Amino acid sequence: MDRGNPSVSVHLTGYDGIDPGGAGRVVSPAFNITLRLNDTCVDRADMAVMYSGVALGWARVDPRDCAKRRWAKDVEVVARGVGVGLSQRLRDRMALEWRAGAVELDVDVTTYKEDPPCTDTEFPQDMIVHKVRIIHEKEEEQATTIDASSQMFWPA
Repeated sequence: MDRGNPSVSVHLTGYDGIDPGGAGRVVSPAFNITLRLNDTCVDRADMAVMYSGVALGWARVDPRDCAKRRWAKDVEVVARGVGVGLSQRLRDRMALEWRAGAVELDVDVTTYKEDPPCTDTEFPQDMIVHKVRIIHEKEEEQATTIDASSQMFWPA
């Protein structure tokens, strides 16, 4: 089988539980994420949605693709935060960015390949930071999500 370069991409497809233009002191957001695996396999992925270094939501997904040799797959996951405290400074910054048109988030993804399975130690396979933006469409007063083009990738 001839495979291309392995890649993992992240797409933010929606969110709920947080108002970027006027977030409360304590929020419980949910972020809908599609993790796209191309020419690679992942047994487990841990992810966190971050704003300015603060984790707003997190999730763990277990595709278990390596033993089955599945090299391409989309995995839907919801990264949730419960009772996340936001400082006044952070809320003010988020509201300012929202009024300017977009709030940028980092989605940190750490992937694991269990080879051989059932190992006692878990070392990450890859660590990825993907920038995504929530766009504020001022005319219609609604928000859309788009993926920014930058992605940082570190093999572990």
